[in-house]
Amino acid sequence: MQNDTKQNPNNKKDSLFDFGRWKNKKRASLILNALLVVILLGAVFISHDPFAQNQTPTPEQQTQTALNPQDERDTLTETSQTGPAQQESSSKAPDNQTTTTGTVAQQSFENATEAVAVEGKPEIWLPPANAGWDRNYGYGLDPTFDDYRFHKGCDMTLEIGQPVLATAEGTVKSISTDPLWGDMITLAHGGGFTSVYMGINAAELKVGQAIAAGDNLGTVSASPKAEQAQQPHLHFELYLNGVSQDPLIWMNQ
Repeated sequence: MQNDTKQNPNNKKDSLFDFGRWKNKKRASLILNALLVVILLGAVFISHDPFAQNQTPTPEQQTQTALNPQDERDTLTETSQTGPAQQESSSKAPDNQTTTTGTVAQQSFENATEAVAVEGKPEIWLPPANAGWDRNYGYGLDPTFDDYRFHKGCDMTLEIGQPVLATAEGTVKSISTDPLWGDMITLAHGGGFTSVYMGINAAELKVGQAIAAGDNLGTVSASPKAEQAQQPHLHFELYLNGVSQDPLIWMNQ
């Protein structure tokens, strides 16, 4: 009886290594190790993700996008800061040359050399002032920057205070002030035409206001900084569907 009731000294030790407990612990350990491996692999994949480079633009891409010119007027300062070699080669270009460092100017020139039939265009084009044109549209020597560049408009030398008139009927599209050009008035006309008047003191106009051909838009101011080497004048630009045009081609029809 005493032998039967006497506890086996190995029973306690065997309970510590119970097969069920050992099996559960091993399973938990395997699961934990597997999770650690998955986390490590995920971290390595993210750090070498080939698609991550395409999600955020590089500083060079951001700079290139920010510097992309939207208007030919931006090239006034760009071309004045070009290297001596570029300025020297451009200053030697012949008067009839149709190449330029800016593709916008080249496309403008190629698309503005001939008037075509445009539905809805203004039937009457008037000169913006009672004077002749003194500087034409196209390539030539710029008296202010003393280099060879593309002139996007026509200049009419006038006296300060002389009235500036709308060349055709339309509406006031915008009224703004530019550091290089001073007051700028843009009119929208039929057929996709817009006209821009610079070097003026703008009259009291409102955006959306209807304008008739010959209406007063303001008066001539002192020469703007962009053309300060010239006498006081009106700088006039004409666009067709956003493309620069030679005003005289359309106004002399």
